[in-house]
Amino acid sequence: MSDVRHEKKYPLVPPNEFRCIWMTAGILSYQLCDRDFDCEHCPLDAAMRTHYSTHTVLRQRTPAESGRETKLTTQRNLLFSLHHCWVERRSDTLVRVGIDQGLATALVSPKAVAFPSVGEDVKKNQICLWIVTDGGTYPVPSPVSGRVWATNSNLNERPLSLLLQPLDQGWLFELDVGRGADDESLLKEDEARASFAEKDERLRAAITRALSRLRPPVGETLADGGEPLRIASDMLGAKKYFSILCEVFT
Repeated sequence: MSDVRHEKKYPLVPPNEFRCIWMTAGILSYQLCDRDFDCEHCPLDAAMRTHYSTHTVLRQRTPAESGRETKLTTQRNLLFSLHHCWVERRSDTLVRVGIDQGLATALVSPKAVAFPSVGEDVKKNQICLWIVTDGGTYPVPSPVSGRVWATNSNLNERPLSLLLQPLDQGWLFELDVGRGADDESLLKEDEARASFAEKDERLRAAITRALSRLRPPVGETLADGGEPLRIASDMLGAKKYFSILCEVFT
């Protein structure tokens, strides 16, 4: 009679527990989240962001880079979510996802990206990716449901591509969505432009109110171009600016 032994297998992450975003990104080998993804008040997240901030050189943009594109899609057939993500059909079953120029500019100082795992199933409007900035860790929900096919590993070395080329080299990830992408709620370019312009105005108004409490008085804080937002972030402090950004955009 053969001796058959059954070994009980235990999951890497216990039930009802969640992986830290830095574990999801593959940067930490094992770390669970005990703060319900409240990264803003997490000392580990602050330490990791400090590490990446000190290892990322933020160069000055050229005039060509700093000008905001006049059209959202640059003549491509992109659709947009209300969370400022764009979706581009790459094949019958594959889509590429990124963030629009307005959100990219408003983030001011992307330092790193915590990607979902390749092969992971994500759901529409589920937070699946985080962008690390000086002021905090910004959550990005997926605009459609699917299985992660690829992530833009180039952003690990060049996170500024997210700011400088969000519609091109700064794409985030690709999803296998099957034959039919759930894109009925996504916006076309004209619809997205109107929605995003309203958020740009709200961000401008919120920053202006915050800056009005400071002395001496300051000038314009438009979301267009990028440099005024960087100045506003410096004056308000990275954390205060980030809290205003999240209040308007998330």
